[in-house]
Amino acid sequence: MLVSQLVEEFMSLAIKTGGWMEMDRLYLKNRLLGIIEEPSFDALPVQEVKITTGDVLTDLVEVLGEAKGIVGEELKTLEMRLAEILTPPPSVVNAIFAQRYEKDPIDATHYFYDINQANHFVMPPHKTELLAETDFGTWRFAPVHREARLADAALRSYYPVCLYCMENEGYEGHRFYPSRQIQRMIRMNLLGETWNYQFEPHSNLKEGCIFTSEHHDSMPTGQRVLEQLLALADIFPHYFIGAEGGKFDAEGSDMVHGRYVGGYEASALKNAKSIATAKLPLFSTVTAELLAWPVSTLRLSSSNGKQLVQAAHYIMASWDNRQTDVSLTIGSDQSISRLPMVMRKIEEVYHLDIFFVDLSKIMINPLDLMALMGNQEIDYSETTLSAEELIAKYQQELQDLDGFNNQVSEALAFLSAL
Repeated sequence: MLVSQLVEEFMSLAIKTGGWMEMDRLYLKNRLLGIIEEPSFDALPVQEVKITTGDVLTDLVEVLGEAKGIVGEELKTLEMRLAEILTPPPSVVNAIFAQRYEKDPIDATHYFYDINQANHFVMPPHKTELLAETDFGTWRFAPVHREARLADAALRSYYPVCLYCMENEGYEGHRFYPSRQIQRMIRMNLLGETWNYQFEPHSNLKEGCIFTSEHHDSMPTGQRVLEQLLALADIFPHYFIGAEGGKFDAEGSDMVHGRYVGGYEASALKNAKSIATAKLPLFSTVTAELLAWPVSTLRLSSSNGKQLVQAAHYIMASWDNRQTDVSLTIGSDQSISRLPMVMRKIEEVYHLDIFFVDLSKIMINPLDLMALMGNQEIDYSETTLSAEELIAKYQQELQDLDGFNNQVSEALAFLSAL
């Protein structure tokens, strides 16, 4: 492929993802000339160039870098400046997303995800994922993203306060804070509050995303969490929506920016088998099933979202009373222990999975929801365990967290006493 052809492909991609129109093609070419500091494209090689990845942005950066002798940090800067051409302003992204959402929510999220992939804000999932068959279905093991580990290593600053704050959108970053110039967020009304829908830069899920409040506040508690999970499932019916859970500190706060996680579900949990059912006399439209899973997990299902929320809140309040030694009372509806949960909406029926973990055994906050769902990230450089040994190790860790001591009879006794 000629360099000129690669440039034209990049322009076409910019028009597709960047909010530009065909009329802007010449303007974009001149923008690109300014970025690479050339008077015309005639100054670039005219011979065939080798395309190595099939990703337009990556290939163009490599070709231009080689042609102009750009390496290291300068090459990263070049990539960022090109990526900005592929990234529409927030107002444009939100407007196009809203237009598409009116016709098809799935198309809207695909559009937003395509932008985040094209500009490299979202890095592709690892291809070295290991699938392992277990008694609980297919578990997934993926290498941990080292970049994500570094990013999560306690970035607290004056501005933005954390990596989940709205102020990250377009932030150039500095030596001690990563660049967020090409990050975009979709504004959304969540039960009267402004929240943001954004993608995780490093996720092993398709369209792995997070939902965050516009304010740097800790997670809500009590019934509000359940109501927000339900509302998000209505807005994004093709995603699972998860609350990570965890413990409160001494002041009743988890001291992190509250968020929910979501995306296309790729876990055995969704198809976990029922091992026992329980009746909930106070909530006639809600069915309850204990699942075959390493940690005691209750699935509530109902086409009546309001009653599902009421049932879950009642059950978790009863659980909280049972766990008085580890729960903190911080208000009339604030005493609910933060159990991890996953909400789905399938053909107008809501399904809520609640993980009954013993919070007194949890030393970190928040819990690793992906691991609870059977999607485990591991550092292959730090382990020599076989697949079978990995399965045994992680499933044992989950069993050790079980709030009912892995006793189905104990879980059923708790439910029957409701």
